[in-house]
Amino acid sequence: MTLQYENKEHEANKASLFSESKTEIHDSLDLTPLYLSDLEREIMIIFLDKVSNITSALVERMIQLAFIFDFTERLILNLSPYNIDKFEKSANVLPIYKSFIEDFSDYIEAKDPQKKRDIADKIKAKYFMGEGKLSAEKKRHILVRAINKMSPNTIPSYMKINHILNILEVKGYIQHTVIDKKKIWSVVPAFYQAWLARRNQILEEFEQKKRESKTDPLAMPHLSLKYNPIVLDFYLIIPYRAEIAKPKSLILKESYYIKALTPY
Repeated sequence: MTLQYENKEHEANKASLFSESKTEIHDSLDLTPLYLSDLEREIMIIFLDKVSNITSALVERMIQLAFIFDFTERLILNLSPYNIDKFEKSANVLPIYKSFIEDFSDYIEAKDPQKKRDIADKIKAKYFMGEGKLSAEKKRHILVRAINKMSPNTIPSYMKINHILNILEVKGYIQHTVIDKKKIWSVVPAFYQAWLARRNQILEEFEQKKRESKTDPLAMPHLSLKYNPIVLDFYLIIPYRAEIAKPKSLILKESYYIKALTPY
């Protein structure tokens, strides 16, 4: 197996990106998610969660699944610009997506745990697992095309996701190696170490406020004013997000459905 590093000439620059004082590092890192585009931020959250050995295909899969579930969930709950009745009657909606809307709606509405599990198994097999000549990837792409036919550019394409990966590499956040002619991505170590140190600091701050909340009810709400929800998503402050607000990130918000309704 051949391991080839494609960007050695940039290593020195990347290592120096976060060599300032700790205060400067933290200030810079807290601004990072605010300056990233929505899609750049979603992709970085995947990287910061998984850190290394990430393929472009995995990033594409996770991003597209999050967007599929978000779009469909908002449609079902009447939280999108589309009215579900008009949407389902539209000539542009493919039958497979109408079927997916119905099954996903049944899952959301199901109260009985066993019924919910049965519907989950049905959705996995029907839309996200290979069957005959249809691979799992082809099934997902059918849903992507169905949604984008009705609502153009709603679900990011492979080309767009790959373009963002290259942009994030140029910015010094991620890097890639080539193993057997296949790109394998990871977070730049210098960036990850700085991010991890800042995350641990924020988590400790939350723990401190949690202790203070026993005598001061406003201790935890204070942090909701201090930190932008986007910043908390970026640092994966998951244990405390429910105490403040729902995640803004689609990857985090739809992670339950990705885990429950797909084999990934």
